[in-house]
Amino acid sequence: MKTNTLMFLKQLNKFSKNLFDFTLMFLAVVSAFLLNDWKDSKKSEVQEEKILIEINKGLELDQEQLKQFIYSDSVGIEAAIYFKKLITEKNKKAEGKFPIQQLLLTTKDLLVLNVSGYESLKENGVEIIDNDELRNKVILLYEYYLKMCLESEDKSPENQLHQNYFFRISDILSKDFIYSKKGELLDIKHPLSLSVNDKNKLLLYMDKIIMVRNLSMHYKKLALHHLQDVRSEINKKLEN
Repeated sequence: MKTNTLMFLKQLNKFSKNLFDFTLMFLAVVSAFLLNDWKDSKKSEVQEEKILIEINKGLELDQEQLKQFIYSDSVGIEAAIYFKKLITEKNKKAEGKFPIQQLLLTTKDLLVLNVSGYESLKENGVEIIDNDELRNKVILLYEYYLKMCLESEDKSPENQLHQNYFFRISDILSKDFIYSKKGELLDIKHPLSLSVNDKNKLLLYMDKIIMVRNLSMHYKKLALHHLQDVRSEINKKLEN
């Protein structure tokens, strides 16, 4: 009986030692796993923050550029209205504004957006943004609203105002141009010496320019609204 008890105690002691060793090994493995998981999580957070900062800086520049393009379209519309009055009102005076209005009428700059931050996001995987709503807003902004602005500006034949209308308009009006002795365009004679056909052509061109610029402004204002919303969400996340 005493011998059996001693054997049992020895086995229990051995089992306890093995259990203790196993527990230590288990805790070491779990701790290493948790540590690696924490490191990966921190690395993802740092990478997410870095990409969001880059996106935000690019959007800040895009925001100002969109505002400038909206303004450019608005003054282009004002120029078209100026031309319509010049064409239709016999007593309307050119008032020396013609050269600048002619320039503003069809001038459109090249829209270039900053997409490096979004490209970095795609390279690292869009899932790096852990907030589903913010991630979806960023993707929608770049893949739809900003892309729509670029395509409407650069790829739409209707939007090539200078190419489509500048020379047509100048050909009709050139006989009334007033030049300085140095050959600089100063103004235009008024009333204009237009045939009914030429007058109707010019009015049609002005209406087309107004329509194209209004549509262009609509796209940019829509993109600007969503851009500002995304920037607001990014700033909130970066502050937390």
